[in-house]
Amino acid sequence: MKDWRCLGAALFLVLLLAGPVMAHGLRLFAAFDGSEATGSVYFVGGGVFPAAPVEVRDQQGELVARLIADEEGRFSFRPSAPGLYQLSVDSGDGHRAEFALQVPAAGRDAEPDETGGEIMPPVPPDATEGQAGAFSPAQLALLEQVVARQLAPLREEIAAYENKVRLHDILGGIGYILGVFGLLSLILARRRKG
Repeated sequence: MKDWRCLGAALFLVLLLAGPVMAHGLRLFAAFDGSEATGSVYFVGGGVFPAAPVEVRDQQGELVARLIADEEGRFSFRPSAPGLYQLSVDSGDGHRAEFALQVPAAGRDAEPDETGGEIMPPVPPDATEGQAGAFSPAQLALLEQVVARQLAPLREEIAAYENKVRLHDILGGIGYILGVFGLLSLILARRRKG
C-alpha cells in the first residue's frame, strides 16, 4: 500500500511541474505594408483556422472592423488612421489569440508612377552619406513601407516556425515521461528488495 502512495505522490509531483500544453494553441499574426494590414490565423502545429472571426479595435478600444478570414486563415483590412490596433480572434471553444499592430503615420509626398507604385523624390545632389537630413520625411516613410512589405512574410514564417510542434519535441516529451516512470520503478524495486 505504501508503494502506491509513493507512486501517486510522484505522479502528482510530475503533473504539478508539467508546463502548459500548447498542442492546440491559437495564434494570430498581422503586418502593415504601408497601405494595407494583412494577417493570418492558425493553430500551433501549422493548422489553419478557416473563416476565423477577427475583431479589430483602435487605441480607445472601439470596434473598428469585424473580419472573416478566408479558407487559408488569411485576412486583410485598410486602417483608417495611424496608431495602435488590437486584433483578436476567438474560436468559440476556449481558444483565443490577440495581436497588437502598430500603424505608423506616413508622410506622403511621393507621386504615383504609371504602374500604380510610388516614385521616391530624388535625393538632392548635395546630400552626402553621413550628412544629417539626407532623406526627406517622405523618402524615409516610403523606405519604411518598402522594408515592412519585404519583411512581413519573413516575420510571419518565423512566428509560424516558432509555434510549430516538431516531431523531436513530441519524442523528447515521451522520453522524459518514460524516464520519470523508469526512475520511479527503480526506486520502488529497490524498496521491495530492501
